[in-house]
Amino acid sequence: MAVMALALVVRLVWAVVVPMSPLSDCAIYDGAAQRLARGLPYTIDAASSTPSAHWPVGTSFMYSLVYRVFDPGSWGYRPVVALNLVVSMAVVWLSMAVARKWFGARAGTVTGVLMALWPMHIEYTTIIGSEPVFTALMLGGILLWPNSAKKSGLESGESGSSAARQCPAISRIPCLLASGLCLAAATYVRPTSLLFPGILAGIDVLRTRRLLMPIGRGAIVGAVVIAALLPWSFRNQRVFHQFVLVSTNTGTNMWMGNNPDTTGYYQAPPQMDDSLNEAQKDKELGRIGKEYIRKDLVGFVKRSVVKAIRLHDRETIGVAWNQKGLERVSSAFEPKAGSGTKGLKAVSSGYWYLMLLLGAAGGVILARRDGLWQGITHPTVVFFAYFTAVHAIVVIQDRYHFPITPMVAALASLPIAMLIRGRADKKPA
Repeated sequence: MAVMALALVVRLVWAVVVPMSPLSDCAIYDGAAQRLARGLPYTIDAASSTPSAHWPVGTSFMYSLVYRVFDPGSWGYRPVVALNLVVSMAVVWLSMAVARKWFGARAGTVTGVLMALWPMHIEYTTIIGSEPVFTALMLGGILLWPNSAKKSGLESGESGSSAARQCPAISRIPCLLASGLCLAAATYVRPTSLLFPGILAGIDVLRTRRLLMPIGRGAIVGAVVIAALLPWSFRNQRVFHQFVLVSTNTGTNMWMGNNPDTTGYYQAPPQMDDSLNEAQKDKELGRIGKEYIRKDLVGFVKRSVVKAIRLHDRETIGVAWNQKGLERVSSAFEPKAGSGTKGLKAVSSGYWYLMLLLGAAGGVILARRDGLWQGITHPTVVFFAYFTAVHAIVVIQDRYHFPITPMVAALASLPIAMLIRGRADKKPA
């Protein structure tokens, strides 16, 4: 409760000081949400009435629910900030819960403190974005998955018994169904969670050497995810006259990261035949990107390695997307002055570097205590590698490592928890 109170206070202070002023992607999400609230088709282009699926609908739909109740013309962004507070608090609580499940109570508490004070998470309180809600839903799906890892027994007196005790055998099927629903909702926000049922099952296979049970669980969760996505897929079938499971930007992202002029970051797509619909254009861009990869596999590997590194080289998006709000607070944050913005970016990135360092130390501790195999197949390590690999193949931005921050915090909690335990053990009886 103290950790949650800390998280709430720092986010409330930020929300009071920095007004919400959506720009860039945030403004696009905001506009789409307001149009949905008015009963208009989902589109990310305000100038077009043609239904879209270029971005997954989940984020804009979530915010549209707020606008259906609280008219933005009368209420402004206060209800949206309130929703962001709820989502951000959920991320903190769920981060503590999964860390406790894996590493014990002390590590869970430390993880909560690290997440409560994480600058980017605080800054997202006044940002309309997909990252926090995706992370919350992702963590919910992982937490509900039975026996995704054994507790490492890093706490004094813990036996390292199965984390599945948090989901009793009698409720395993309901847990799996609930996990599937969480992951389906996450996929409506960002499709990178579509493979999670297979990843979680694969982790169990690697760590337990069992095959049938993990595959069965993965099949149940995967079936729930697909079933929950089908209504949107049928909508896309009617709109684009071809099957589109979630969104029409997979090929576009592939092209952005794999073309002669790529920087690895966002790149405006080229002009294409107007007779092609959104899904057809996306498919064609994906084909071009894959063809470019096939022509130079060595170059693709080099680009991917560089992008994997650059994905983690800073953490400044929370400041950048609050630029307008910060300018309203003080002239020190205006582009001409810049000193205030640079300072906030330095703090945000500095915290990220510190967490990476502590997380690496936690990974070493985990491997030494549980063995190298159990260490490298732990969910924290696997999901870090998964998100890094996915974006290294396609396109990168620092916000794309947002979902792995709870994993980094959980690993970072291990050396801190050891230090706390060591000091406690040295105290005289």
